[in-house]
Amino acid sequence: NESEMKTNKTYQWWTLPPGVRSFNAKEYKGYQIAADKVYNELLLGGERQTTSSGYDFIFGHSQGAILLSSLIISRTWREKIVMNNKGKAKEDGENQNDDDDDDNDIQPIGYIFNGCAWPNPYTDAMTNYKNESSKNDGHEIDTNKGKTKKNKINKQPNMLFIIGERDRINPPEGAIRVRDALSKGDIDAMDRVTKNLKTIETCYHPAGHAVPVSNTDALNTMTKWVFRVIEGNNQE
Repeated sequence: NESEMKTNKTYQWWTLPPGVRSFNAKEYKGYQIAADKVYNELLLGGERQTTSSGYDFIFGHSQGAILLSSLIISRTWREKIVMNNKGKAKEDGENQNDDDDDDNDIQPIGYIFNGCAWPNPYTDAMTNYKNESSKNDGHEIDTNKGKTKKNKINKQPNMLFIIGERDRINPPEGAIRVRDALSKGDIDAMDRVTKNLKTIETCYHPAGHAVPVSNTDALNTMTKWVFRVIEGNNQE
């Protein structure tokens, strides 16, 4: 409830000085704690302490969307999440079973950003972002067996930006700036198509900052996107 939200600090990922917003802050106090919580959930299943999270999608709202955008461009994310296999990064050439990738891959197949804003303390990293995984189509040839298999290190997850045209909390231009920086870093993300699905898409709606759960068109767009991503992933 509202009174609980005012006293429970778990409802915010970091704290800011009075009058400072995430899109103009110089520092996010508590950021590393927030980042570690995400890594712990994906790597260990959080309090469940499972071997992997099993999450297909990550949905970030407001600060959560900002946090997600700053995490996925980091070297730590690449090392811990993209290259991770049951808690251990695989080195190139290391032997493993062909079927291990799908079962042990903890990188989600889709990221959803709602009410996102520019992660100002990480401006340099975001501006200079370059995802090496965009250089190929996410597959490699197994020379030993002569067949194509998924290369999860080079597999580009899909992203959906949900942008409210009347968002006064995090104005739309911030989310657009993040989206464009990620698409620029993924050099062909805006035109590489798998089953007619671009790796970065945008859902605009006429409302504000909240998730547009009462907007039928927006909900249909989001739902269809999720199913297309799942279908495309299953066919790879």
